Amino acid sequence: MRHGESEGNRADQLPHDGVPAAFWDRHPSSWQLTDAGRRDAERAGRVICERLGWTGGAKVVSPATRTLQTALALGLGYDGWRVDPAVAERAWGHEQRGLTPRLRQDWLRTAAGHLARDPWGWSPPGGENLLAVQVRMWLAVRRHRSSTDGPVLVVSHGEAIAVLREALEGPSSHAAGGFAGMRLPSGGMVAYGLEGDRAKWVCRPNDNGGDEWSVCEPPGGEPDLRALAGLERVRDVS
Repeated sequence: MRHGESEGNRADQLPHDGVPAAFWDRHPSSWQLTDAGRRDAERAGRVICERLGWTGGAKVVSPATRTLQTALALGLGYDGWRVDPAVAERAWGHEQRGLTPRLRQDWLRTAAGHLARDPWGWSPPGGENLLAVQVRMWLAVRRHRSSTDGPVLVVSHGEAIAVLREALEGPSSHAAGGFAGMRLPSGGMVAYGLEGDRAKWVCRPNDNGGDEWSVCEPPGGEPDLRALAGLERVRDVS
């Protein structure tokens, strides 16, 4: 599940010169939920309990303020949450912090150019590339699955969830929208039935914007080897 709408999501919808520079000086992990984000989380909690039939299992959450607030607003209790940095958002380094709105826009355009040329391998200075995010997300899901007989609920971030979905569902999933098609909206979620490290079935909301969900086989076909290759490198290093 992705966290509910945050201050950062709201700020991204505004012109950069319409957001106080002091806001961008804050570390993104400090961004809080908006009122709409709290409603996102409360609605998601009802779906988890009433439609997905949650009765208990491992509850895992990123250490960012907005994900912690989302987790507590789900109505699944305050106890038993596992705060795990392995499901945190992508580390972007520090170059963009402390910049004026105009310089930050320039930085974002430069980063977008790098990502367009090498979306999986490019790392911002002091940050992570997407392969590294995919591997740590994959390993975290494996670790938490091995510690419970029940389901695993992960409250994380848009980009981190998208690369995990790409690994679980296969590279041809959502082909029409590409990688962007795997990003969940604020408060969005997707459920899997896993067989080994692959999704046997996927349960996600229908595209009509209503409350109906559908269950289907992932269209990915052959397993995606990006995360598998990354895991082999992790084993080699260890």
